[in-house]
Amino acid sequence: ISVSAETDLCDAEVTVPAPVIDNFCVESFTVSYQIDGGASVSVTPPAAVGTVTTLLPLTERFEVGPHTVTWTIVDASGNVYTCDINITVTDDQLPTITCPPNVEDEITDGGCDMISDAIAEPEFYDNCPDSTLSYQLTFEDGTTSAIITGSASGYNFPVGKTQVRYIVTDASGNQAECSFQVWIKNIADPQFTVTCPDNTASNISVSAETDLCDAEVTVPAPVIDNFCVENFTVSYQIDGGASVSVTPPAAVGTVTTLLPLTERFEVGPHTVTWTIVDASGNVYTCDINITVTDDQLPTITCPPNVEDEITDGGCDMISDEIAEPEFYDNCPDSTLSYQLTFEDGTTSAIIDGSASGYNFPVGKTQVRYIVTDASGNQAECSFQVWIKNIADPQFTVTCPDNTASNISVSAETDLCDAEVTVPAPVIDNFCVESFTVSYQIDGGASVSVTPPAAVGTVTTLLPLTERFEVGPHTVTWTIVD
Repeated sequence: ISVSAETDLCDAEVTVPAPVIDNFCVESFTVSYQIDGGASVSVTPPAAVGTVTTLLPLTERFEVGPHTVTWTIVDASGNVYTCDINITVTDDQLPTITCPPNVEDEITDGGCDMISDAIAEPEFYDNCPDSTLSYQLTFEDGTTSAIITGSASGYNFPVGKTQVRYIVTDASGNQAECSFQVWIKNIADPQFTVTCPDNTASNISVSAETDLCDAEVTVPAPVIDNFCVENFTVSYQIDGGASVSVTPPAAVGTVTTLLPLTERFEVGPHTVTWTIVDASGNVYTCDINITVTDDQLPTITCPPNVEDEITDGGCDMISDEIAEPEFYDNCPDSTLSYQLTFEDGTTSAIIDGSASGYNFPVGKTQVRYIVTDASGNQAECSFQVWIKNIADPQFTVTCPDNTASNISVSAETDLCDAEVTVPAPVIDNFCVESFTVSYQIDGGASVSVTPPAAVGTVTTLLPLTERFEVGPHTVTWTIVD
């Protein structure tokens, strides 16, 4: 017979079957039984039915484990008859265990480990006696201890987080387990130091590589002195981005020299932050400041000079002949701008974009293109746009009439010459364009004249007063629009 122990009990009630006796001669006999070879218990048999006596079954409680009930019948001749009934009561009920809460405790003597008074005992129960308690430790570096009999409350825990797994095992080998964490910290006097790179090494300035907008930089790393050989983590962030975990190299003694980081950095300021967290949760950071500068000038090539003509009789035009400049920089986001210098010497403001859509006035305009990269480096070039009004110029010159243009005077008394006032042209400058005025006497050297201020669009040139010797002379006024 095999039965399970009753719920929350370490035994079970079992009904043990009994032998059947056929007593042909109706002789006297005795009946007894023993449990597990113990004391013999006599049984009064029930009345026979004919010659057959059916003994009554035995109902008893049996503890967990194997048992034997031996029926013994002795007849009147002294013959002994036995029947063995084998009974097994199994314990299928798991024990229960409740771990204490997680523990945080602090070392106060500057050491590397401690037995913590804050660790309570686990609570466990089983339906049967003689359960055993054991535990196994998993340390922060992932290593585990052997399974140790007893309670972890007296264990000398190292700095850091240790996972304690309690196992309760009952007498039948059924088990239950629970886990909790013991975190031993060394806050007041940590035996862990992080030395950041010095100020010079922590401030790096490099130039972008030729024709590139970035540079490869080797970033120095901290040095760690880990006296207690405790577990720690290392990570870094670039410009506050995602944290990247780093596996530290093997220590030399207690010292771990982290390997430098080699990365490419774009033009601009950057910060690499090393973060080390020791087993006590203390956080150490080292900031490495990196500046990648763009020292490379952009390049620009202007289009060729342009000459174009107004065909609608106007005073200005947007010329289709103006090509775009070609410019390049090693970094993106360069901006193009231009400044115009007009024929009268005045200049425009600096204007963003291309001059190809500008409405140019009649005359010669100097276009200065400027390309500026994102770092403020500049390059420039220049070309000329000459807008002409040949077919229908909006510019008229009225010469003095025939009478005024033919002057005859006598030499002054006792002199061989005379002072003559020479009349000048009148100019109607509808488009208010630039123009030049000069004169020549008898085909001699050209003399420039600054015209007076216009009245509206009309400029009346001032007459010329000169002395002329006896003889014919010609004064030629020349105006160029």
